[in-house]
Amino acid sequence: MTTLPQGKGAFVWQPDLIEGGSPSAAVAHARIANFGHVIFKVANDIRVYPFDSAKRVILVSMIQAFKAAGIQVWGYGYVYGDNPTGEAAVAIQQINELGLIGYYIDAEGEYKQAGKATAATVYMKHLRAALPSLPIGLCSYRWPSYHRELPWREFREYCNFDAPQVYWVGKHDPISQLNQSYAEFQAMIPWLPFVPVGSAYIAGMWSPTVADWVVFLDRCRILDFAGASFWEWAHTRAKLPAVWDAIAAYPWPVDIMPPPPPPPEPEPEPEHAEIMASLMNVISLLDTAHGKLDILRLGHADILVKLGEQPAPLPPIGVAFRITALKSNLRFIKETNANGAPIMQIYPSDSSPTNERIQRFAGDIIHIALPSIKADGGALYYQVVNIKGRSGETLYVSKADGIQA
Repeated sequence: MTTLPQGKGAFVWQPDLIEGGSPSAAVAHARIANFGHVIFKVANDIRVYPFDSAKRVILVSMIQAFKAAGIQVWGYGYVYGDNPTGEAAVAIQQINELGLIGYYIDAEGEYKQAGKATAATVYMKHLRAALPSLPIGLCSYRWPSYHRELPWREFREYCNFDAPQVYWVGKHDPISQLNQSYAEFQAMIPWLPFVPVGSAYIAGMWSPTVADWVVFLDRCRILDFAGASFWEWAHTRAKLPAVWDAIAAYPWPVDIMPPPPPPPEPEPEPEHAEIMASLMNVISLLDTAHGKLDILRLGHADILVKLGEQPAPLPPIGVAFRITALKSNLRFIKETNANGAPIMQIYPSDSSPTNERIQRFAGDIIHIALPSIKADGGALYYQVVNIKGRSGETLYVSKADGIQA
């Protein structure tokens, strides 16, 4: 079954003019009005619409917001017939990029010129070749008998529904005009569903009344149309608020799809400390499997660790030390032990060098990762990759006075 525009809907000519260009505000008003669909202008001749890039950003945001709210989003394009292949190409591009549910073709006076029947066929064939199952409606004049020059057959044989502009401008007889329009389209071949567009705008000294719109929508419901829409959201809201309110209040239930559920939360990544602990375990196992690491280098010097008063064998990367001083500053000092190798030490705060890095308290555990070689041979800092209870902090140490944790 072909998807048709559902319930009440509104045409949007310039998205930046509706609700201040706010997608959330526009969707909120659409929900209050219980709109089942909206129709945005997305193409004009062979150009994407809006022409302005900033307005196009608003259009994209609007469309995404309405789709997320479960409201049908249709597009429409005004066609001239001078370059039907180009017009079809831009329509196809917009439909695909914007993810539109369907498309309205707005063909008017330009297509009444001689020779435009061929252009209509070329346009529709290109459109259908690319989008064979897309719902498409012809949005043109209300009474085909008054506009016989328009290539109705060439357009309609590729369409899924009629969406005539039933504009009762100058009068207040929407029912009789709707009845005549419906009768004329029903007599055409092929028969197509009927989804009319009503006039909710000011033309010169004329404007529709609230009563016009109530009886128009009543008649649409009696004739069991899938939906009906009006021209045009921004104009109606700004110029005819009473008409907007009447349309919004009119009861036409639609099954608005609920917003899609949010994507599942990604699996939480392990904490940094857990990652480092795993790496340390792997390194320790490798050290055991391959035997003692004889030499590790900082620049061109071997690294040993001073524990208490006696130089200790080189600890594996990631060895942990528990600070024994009441308060300590972790700082690299270029010194050597009795064997001539650099050593690491944690200095108490009252005897630390002037360029101290950071203070830690007695009982803190630090994990030390060995640094890379510094090209100029100067002093290097060890990065402390973990402190108990403080995952992710970066501290520096070069000598460690304390007891191994």
